[in-house]
Amino acid sequence: EVVAVDGDLLVTEARGIEGGTPVQSLYIYRRTGDQEPSWEKEAAFPPFGGQSSVSGIALSGTTLAIAQYLSSDVNHRSGKVWLYERGVNGTWEQQAALNHPMHTADAEFGYRMSLNGDWIAVSSSTGIHLFGRQ
Repeated sequence: EVVAVDGDLLVTEARGIEGGTPVQSLYIYRRTGDQEPSWEKEAAFPPFGGQSSVSGIALSGTTLAIAQYLSSDVNHRSGKVWLYERGVNGTWEQQAALNHPMHTADAEFGYRMSLNGDWIAVSSSTGIHLFGRQ
């Protein structure tokens, strides 16, 4: 299951079928109200399909990390992690795309990850990789 919560933000997935192909979308909800809180949909990410569906998400403050450890953008199953930042108007903008430092095939970069403040730790078949915000 892909879900993350931090403060008043919740990110979750929805899976389905489009044209016979499994797809997965991500939705971001923001908690509103003090007395009787409710969750309002704030954003939706387009569907991710095929074998490179989202394998994990992490949320810290207004930073969201989305991993696809089976992504083959660089090499076969090398993996990829995208970082998004929430702006003051509630829109989410991509800030960075992280790849395995050696662009290794079958690295499965993004199999697990943890995000805290300005730091993200990302696992792969070759070890743990630590990245800091610049």
